Amino acid sequence: MIDCFLKFASLAAALADAQALAHTQLDDQGVRQFMADHVVGQVQVWRASQDVAGTDADGNPTVTHTFLPGRFFTVSGENLPAALINHAAVQVCVNRDKASARTSGMVVKSNVSLALLQDLRFSPVWEGADYPFGAWVP
Repeated sequence: MIDCFLKFASLAAALADAQALAHTQLDDQGVRQFMADHVVGQVQVWRASQDVAGTDADGNPTVTHTFLPGRFFTVSGENLPAALINHAAVQVCVNRDKASARTSGMVVKSNVSLALLQDLRFSPVWEGADYPFGAWVP
């Protein structure tokens, strides 16, 4: 299974893009929605190095993330088209099975440096996805 994380300036920009639009459908109200069977339409991305540790009012530890700007979403599939994998909006495409097994080839395509990729975190991710945050192998 390949998971491609894409970034657009906004939802409107994503919906204006032909590759992103191919993974949407109209709901019963006529509103365009991402296809939930293979798209996570609202992914938050942050850099772990910018997390701020603290405590809540009861003294419990907390972590505050600073989310990166833009609209991130994930498209997943067994055989994603090359036009999607090579799209300019792709931040990274991950082979989920190789990532879970911690084997080489887990990073199918990346438009960010390996150093930056090691620092990125994503939420939510697909159930069962076991990404090696901080330990990616190209």
